[in-house]
Order: sequence, then structure tokens, then C-alpha cells
Amino acid sequence: MGKFLQVVDRMLQVKKQLLIVTEALEMNGVLRSLLDFMEAMDKNRYDISLFCFDAFKPNFVRLPDYVKVLPEIPACYMARAPFARIVRWALFHWAFVPLLKRLTVSLLQNRFPQRFVKQDLAKGVRPLKGEWDVAIAYSMGMTWRFVAEKVVAKRKFMWLDTDVHFEPWKSFWRKYSPCLRSADALVCVSTAIRDMMRREFGTCARRIETIHNVVDAAAVVVKGNEPLRYPRSEKFRIVTVGRYCEPKNQVMIPEIAEELRKSGFCEFEWIMAGPGSALFKTDDPNLVCLDSLSNPYPLMKSADVYVQPSTYEGWGLTLSEAMCLGRYVIASDIPAFREQVVSPEEGMIVECTPTAFARAILVARASGCVTTSRRPSVATRFGFAAVRKEFDDMLG
Repeated sequence: MGKFLQVVDRMLQVKKQLLIVTEALEMNGVLRSLLDFMEAMDKNRYDISLFCFDAFKPNFVRLPDYVKVLPEIPACYMARAPFARIVRWALFHWAFVPLLKRLTVSLLQNRFPQRFVKQDLAKGVRPLKGEWDVAIAYSMGMTWRFVAEKVVAKRKFMWLDTDVHFEPWKSFWRKYSPCLRSADALVCVSTAIRDMMRREFGTCARRIETIHNVVDAAAVVVKGNEPLRYPRSEKFRIVTVGRYCEPKNQVMIPEIAEELRKSGFCEFEWIMAGPGSALFKTDDPNLVCLDSLSNPYPLMKSADVYVQPSTYEGWGLTLSEAMCLGRYVIASDIPAFREQVVSPEEGMIVECTPTAFARAILVARASGCVTTSRRPSVATRFGFAAVRKEFDDMLG
């Protein structure tokens, strides 16, 4: 009888309308975090709507059925689509003002000005139709401005997923931080970032919260058991997964490899995978560079050791995922990673230098850490239940 009454009570409850605003659906850590965050929400309490500035959805993106995707606005389509297609689209919809803007800027810049149009998007568009109980700007930048100025919601939250003390985020922070005046809270994806922001902005420390990125350990393990496209060789395998960019610091990997060879260890292969990695130019015989993989988890699972040499990050999603697969991890000594790797059995935190990383890899190989089975704490500390509780506690 008690369970029956609980079910009836849930049915009678009015769901809260939750809006999430993001820039685009691109296969990267932000998208995976977003999908896991939506999965963590209590579907009996929230109806979820998603608004993307660029609503183009690649074939490999599977949005859940419970998410209502709002239509994109014309200016975004003008920024994304090929010119011939937007001419046909503008004629069909009688949207001559956006077409003229696109044509003018294209002629001036001699290229398609996607970034230019998007950065100024929130200034000229009409407010988003509808009202919500909660609105979340899930990616830093123009989504903050859009939620602050163009969304009607009882409560607004701005997500922060990086350390704004580093370039190029300093300029972003200066431009968009005024949007926080209309927000109920600035939400950081790690305690490390939250504490840094609270120290710097002590007057509004109470409005700076933490909701960690979700780690869907069960899904990672299932995907990790799928067939491996790159079979193991006899060599010691090191894997690094992530978008090729300055914060991920993949440029240091050849230097680490050289340090390993200097120490007399040459029988290893280091596989780098992620968007842009295939463009990484190197003649290093031990390095293999792959572009973005729709499922990188079998590769990560095949590693003897997983290495992440980032110089700064708000949260290391692939680091947590590698730990969920039982891999021993070696990561640079930055605040977010210290929060994730809390046990010597899970991995090592080292100084971000080629010598320190090479030494750690040799120690892990010699000590047998790479063959030890382990149950990572990230699966429970940052799982669905933990993040759902953080979100519910913030809303009160």
C-alpha cells in the first residue's frame, strides 16, 4: 500500500520545466558530460528541454527520447550551412535580413564567419519563447549571455567547466562574467575550480557551487567490451585520449617518449586519439596518432597505462573513464586531477615535465601496477546518484 501511494504521489506532482542551453552537439567531453548530466536527472521531477545554437546533430549523437530539442534560430543556420543552401532557405522563409548579414560579413572576411556571428548572436535575437522553472547555460560564453538576456526562468545557473585563469579563457571571463549578475549561481564542475573561484570572488562565494561531471561507469564498461579496432601487440601500450589542443598538452608526449628511450626502454607504443590528433606531425617511431573515435573505450581498456599530461582542466573526464575501465592512470599535478585520483592504487599525480612522466611510467611498469585489478572510487563519488543529490541540494 505504501509503495502504491508513493507512485500516485509522483503522478500527481507537477514536473519542473528544465531548460539546458549549449552551443553545439560535438563529440567531445562537453557533449558526453551533458548527456550523462541529463541522464542523472530525476525524470519524475523534471521535463528537460535542450536548446543548441547550432542544432546540427551528427549521426553518432543519440539524444534520449525524454529530451525535447527546441528548433535552432535562423542566425545560427546562417552561420553553419553552405552558402548556396542558405540562399534557398532564406528565399523559402523570406529571411532576407540574416541572409544580407551573412553575405556582407562573408565578403568582408572572405570566409564563413561562424564564430563572428555566434559571438554576437545573443544581442540581436528575440527572447526564447516559453518560461522555465530552471535554465542552465551549460557551456561558458555566449550561452551565458543568452540565458541571462533572452530566457525567462525562475532560476538561472551558469556552468563553468574550465580554469578561467588561463588563456584564452581570461578574455572570455572578462567578456561574459557580467552575465552572472542575473544568475542564481555559478556552477563549477569540480571542487578545485569552485574553491579557486570562491577565493578570488569572496563577496559572492555563497553563489558559487559545485556539481561534478557525471561518470557513467556502467556504460563505459559496456562500451569498453566492444571489439578493439587496434589489436594489442607485444609492446607496452600507453594511451592518451582527448581533443588535440593546448590545455591537453599532447605536444609534450614526444618529449616523454624520448625520455623513455634515453632510459633504455624502447619497446612501447603510445596511441593518441581524439579530434585533431591525426594532424599532429611527428616522426616518432613509438607514436600513433588517430583522429576522433566514436567509441574510444576499447582502446583505453587495452592500455597498460593511461597518461594525461594536461596543463590545466576544469575536470578530466577521460581520466575518470580510464579509471572506470580499471586502467592505472598517470596525470599531471593540477587541482582537478588531484580531486579525481585519490589513491595510489588508482594512479599517480606527477609534475608536468617529460622527465617526471617518463619516470612514473617506468615505475608503474616495474611495480606491476598496470596488471592489478582495481575498483575506482570515481564510479561512486561522481556517479548518477551523487550528482543527482548535488543538483537537488542546490535547488533546495
